[in-house]
This record gives sequence, structure tokens and C-alpha cells, in this order.
Amino acid sequence: MLKLYEEVDSKKAYLPVFQKVDKETGKKSDGLSFQLAVLEWGKQNFKDSSQILKELTVRYPQNEKLIYLLALTQERNDQAEEALKTYLSIDLKSELYPVTRVRAFELLKRLGRNEEALAISKEAIDSKSDQAVMFYSMSANLLSATGKNDEAIALVDQGLEGEPSNVELLFLKAVFYEKAQKIKESMAALRDVIKRDPKHAAALNYLGYMYAERNENLKESESLIRRALDEKPDNGYYLDSLGWVYYQQKRYKEAALTLERALQLTNSDATVAEHLGDAYYAGGDEGKALIAYKIAIDTAKDPKDLERVKSKYEMAKNAHN
Repeated sequence: MLKLYEEVDSKKAYLPVFQKVDKETGKKSDGLSFQLAVLEWGKQNFKDSSQILKELTVRYPQNEKLIYLLALTQERNDQAEEALKTYLSIDLKSELYPVTRVRAFELLKRLGRNEEALAISKEAIDSKSDQAVMFYSMSANLLSATGKNDEAIALVDQGLEGEPSNVELLFLKAVFYEKAQKIKESMAALRDVIKRDPKHAAALNYLGYMYAERNENLKESESLIRRALDEKPDNGYYLDSLGWVYYQQKRYKEAALTLERALQLTNSDATVAEHLGDAYYAGGDEGKALIAYKIAIDTAKDPKDLERVKSKYEMAKNAHN
């Protein structure tokens, strides 16, 4: 029942608004209507919840929080166009402007309307919103996801002009450099992030894994990843990185033990499962390698990854027979 409130992090804020109106007008209908909308939301009946909220917004057209709740409900009810229109009706001066643009951006992205999503983000950036850095990040990630890493880097650079000390933007730049196969530039940017923030777990792990992946600077790689794990000891992906360092160091038993825990923490991630299979196989346990590779096959999404793991599975199968 409280999920509708939680969507805007305000369990206590909404109902009192209508209770106040009820008290002033001597009526109880609007407060009850709002509670009914929340109840219908809790029952996943977004159609009725949306209708009730829409009626309330007609009576309270200045209540932007109510309008935002309507947009959320329309989105859940698969009323994409209506939700977009409602999100975008929130004015630039509203405290809800950033969150409505984020929701509109994500909705457009899910619909595959990337250019419109980028336009929404650009509008938010141009508005000099306090959340401009977030929109730089969102747009850059979308550009990178569609293979436009150079454009993503350029956009992050634009963001860094206004926020030169923002390590999160600098970290993103490092990631996009790596995706664009500009390895030296990526490593340099990661070192810069770590210099500015020695406890930046993501940067520590990313640089450490880049070294491990290339089988170079393994001592430094292990040190970096351990520092990341000091910050986030239960991060399965960081444990995967450490396990891969052990693998490259031919410490196969330690690699397998570390990767087993990583697999649990990442809910059987395909890459982690493949790494575990490699560690088992290199350590001479083809039977366990087959099990790990099968997990990787079942969870792999990229066709290239799938073919590679299938090849390893057959290799382990032949060795096991």
C-alpha cells in the first residue's frame, strides 16, 4: 500500500495534504479518494488508480506531487504517451523537474526512442539544473551503449568543464575510453580518479581488472582490487576480479574458492561462471569446470560469449571423458 508514497520518498507527505483540504472544506471525499488510489496501486490495479489520480489532478492542478504520482501510475499502466505528457508538464522551476526528466528519459530509452531521450537530457543540461551532472552521465551512458563512445567522451568532457573536480564524470570518461579501445587513456583517467579519491572502489577495481585481463602488473592489480574490497567486501564483481588475478598468477585453488563466492554474490553471472570454469579446468577438475561452464552457457547473453563458452565446455567434456 505504501509503494505509491515510496516512489517519491514521501510516505507521510501526501495524505496530510488532502486531510488538510478535507478539514478546510468540510469534506472527506478527496482524502478517501487518494487512499483508494493507493490501495488500487497496491493491488497492481494501475488502471483504476490512474483514473482516480487523474480526477484529483483536475481538482488540484497546482499540486505537482500529485501530477507526478499520476505520471508514475500511467507509466505502470503502460500508458507511455500519457505518462510522458504528464511528466513533461512539470515546470522547470519545480523541485520535481529533475526527477520527472529522469523518468521521461528512462521511459523513452525503454521505448527505443533514444534521440528523444537525449533531447530531454539536453534540455535539462541547458536549464542549468542542479542535477546537470546526472544528465551528462545518463546521456553519455546511452551514447556509449549504442556504440558512440567518442560522442560519450565528448559529452563527459563538456560536463567536466563545468564540474572539473567531479570524479564520477572522470570515472565515466575512463570507462568510455576503455570501451573505445583507448587503453592508455583509460588507465590514465582511472589513476587520476584514484589520486583524487583513493577509496573510489569502482575505479580501483576497474584498473585492477584491466591489468589482470591483460596479465600485467599483477602485484599492483591485486593491491588495487583488495583496496576496492576493503570498501565493498561483499561485492561479487570485485571478488571476481580478485579471483581472476589469482588465475593469472596460477593460484588456481585460491582462484576457484574466490570465484565460487563471487558466483553466489552475483547470482550466477555468466562471466563469473566462465572464470570459475577456467579456474577449475586449469586446476585439473574438469567435472566442476563442466558445471560452471554450463551455468555460463545458460546465463550468457552475448552470442560471442556464448560461442566461446560452448567451445570451452566441449574442451572440458572431452578432457573429462
